[in-house]
Order: sequence, then structure tokens, then C-alpha cells
Amino acid sequence: MTNLTPVDHKVKHKSTIPANFGTEIELFVREYKDTGSGGTPKPVLMLHGRSVPALPGCDLVLPADGSPPQPDTSLSWAQALAGKGYNVYIMDLQGSGLSPRPEMHDPCNANPAQRSLLKTYPGTDDCDPTANYPFQLGNSQSEWDELGTVVKFIRKRCANEKVAFIGWSAASFVMGPYALRKPGDVASMFLLAPMFPPQRPMVDEHRRPLRSASRNAPAHEARVKAARGLRLPDEPDQQGGPPSRHQ
Repeated sequence: MTNLTPVDHKVKHKSTIPANFGTEIELFVREYKDTGSGGTPKPVLMLHGRSVPALPGCDLVLPADGSPPQPDTSLSWAQALAGKGYNVYIMDLQGSGLSPRPEMHDPCNANPAQRSLLKTYPGTDDCDPTANYPFQLGNSQSEWDELGTVVKFIRKRCANEKVAFIGWSAASFVMGPYALRKPGDVASMFLLAPMFPPQRPMVDEHRRPLRSASRNAPAHEARVKAARGLRLPDEPDQQGGPPSRHQ
């Protein structure tokens, strides 16, 4: 596959993360342009999961082995899609990859229950063992807000075309509810290994299988209601506590 040239953007966004609420930050977005199919560009947005940032997850490029210095791009989803005629965008949410990491510079901000994992980090011996950092790094609403800012940025660049979503793992918690709330922004959605709670099949009084719980109307209504809050059912609080419900 021919190596394509990335165009990296810093998309301005007013943060809604509690730790830096109201601060104007810059979200990292990488773009690979359609290589010449002609017509209106069809935009695709790729979003990482919880533990692997955008570039190694969606644009893995291996160093060249010997000469000439041509890196191996065969593992890059993004470049493969761009080679098929799409305008491909990859983004990092705050706290991941090349986007800002608010308040992560201070190890004492870690949850006290997890601080022992950082005990070899210089300076953690001076942390107050009883103090709890009062902010989440992020929450569902802040992630939807960041996704929305990038979608707006992409649509402006692509003749207001709807954006196709590709999400890996925990990206399902961001892209799925966003698509429910703003279907006018989303052309299609593909979720790889989505992190959704397991569902039991529904049965009637004769023990005959009905539609799966995810397609059962009451269950679907519950998910829509959950999407209008800040967190899906059973999503853990990012500070290690029970699911949180914010107004």
C-alpha cells in the first residue's frame, strides 16, 4: 500500500471535563485525504478504545526495514480506507494520545485506592493518603462534547456530508449514544468489539425466545433514556466507584 501523507490538526474545543472545565484546549485530529476518486468527499471518523490511543489503534505504521526507507503501512486502517476513496479522520479524546491530559502531571491526583500502583513514581510518598482527587478525568458528556466538536469540524471541511463512524471497544460508549442523540450527523456506524453489557434473551410465558433484550422495546427505551444522561447502564465511574449520574 502506498504510504500517504497525514495532515494533523489541532481542533479548538472548550473543555467540559471537570478538571479543566471551560478551558479552551486543542484536540488532536489526523486526516488522510481521498486519493482522487472525485466528487464530494465521504468522511469517516475513527475513534480509539479506552487503553490504546488513536494512532497505534487506527494508523499503525511500522518502521522501514532496510532501504529504501519506506515504512510498512499495511496495518493502517486509516490509510487503507483513504486509498479506497474516503476522507479519513482519526481523533484522540482528552486524556489519550496527542490530545491534552488535564491534571495527569501530578501523581497525587490519582485515586487513593489505586495510588499504590504509582508508589515507585517520584513524589508519590508525599501524597496525602486520605485525600481524593475531586474530579473525573472525563465523563460521558465530556466525551460526547469532544466528539461533537470534531464532527462539526469534519462536516465543515467535507461539504456538510454526514460522517461515518468507526469505533473500537470503549468507543461504543461515545459513538453509540451520540448517534442516538444526533442521527443527523451520522451516515453509518461500525463498532469493532463494542463494550456493551451482556444481554439475556427475552422469553414469553411459554418459554419461547423473543427478540434479544437489545431489541426489546422497553430495553431499547431504557438505553435511549440512559443515553440522555451522562452514562450508560453499568458503565463504571472513572474514579473507580459505582456508576455516576450527573444532572
